[in-house]
Amino acid sequence: MEANVLSRLRTARDERGWSQTRLMSELQRRGRANSLAVMAPASLRTAVSRWENGHVIPDQHYRRLFRDIYGLTDAELGFTGAATHSEQKAVDGEDELRARIVNSARVDAGLVALMRGQTDTIRRLDRRLGAPVLLDQMRAHIATLQQLLGHAVLDSARRPIAAALADAAALAGWQALDVGSISQAWNHYEVAKDAARTSHDAALLAHAKGEQVYALLDLDRPLQAFQLIRKARAEAGKKVAPRMRS
Repeated sequence: MEANVLSRLRTARDERGWSQTRLMSELQRRGRANSLAVMAPASLRTAVSRWENGHVIPDQHYRRLFRDIYGLTDAELGFTGAATHSEQKAVDGEDELRARIVNSARVDAGLVALMRGQTDTIRRLDRRLGAPVLLDQMRAHIATLQQLLGHAVLDSARRPIAAALADAAALAGWQALDVGSISQAWNHYEVAKDAARTSHDAALLAHAKGEQVYALLDLDRPLQAFQLIRKARAEAGKKVAPRMRS
């Protein structure tokens, strides 16, 4: 880092009479206001010291916060030309990751209900219009659920999203069988099973395995189909409804 970055960052704080603690509070407050993730206090304190001492260049995410907090431009803060092309690509990737984690953190019971409702709507439309009309819509729906699940941090948030994904992916597998795409159906059922395991929902796992049996039958693998359905039934036991076991 150039020496003037060190002096300008530190000077900007000193001119306002702020301590590092005050600066950290401003970074966290401004981050919340703009839905931007900010590192935990202990890590942030270390980062602030390293930025002001010139050991590390603040990434684009934090440069934005510094600009907002101090009301200064990149040039005034000494950031002009600080990032190389490769650094900028890395920063862009980090910003996208932060945004996706923030979006997943906003998922609540209401949003999960909407996503499951969308699956049910596609299921009803499938009965009236047929699978080919809805394949693109279902793929986009599954991609959204996978993205939300992939960036949800806590298990308490992951499980309901995973349950919604398991249901949607199983439906997508059935639609793929309807249009004769066995390999695509298989992939959807694998997604459904993995999501069902994450959700800890025995009925969803049994349902995905039960439907995957039809893919094996279409591949002329009756013995493996029998083995899979027997295994699914044994694993489900009394954790699923009698109708599901039958």
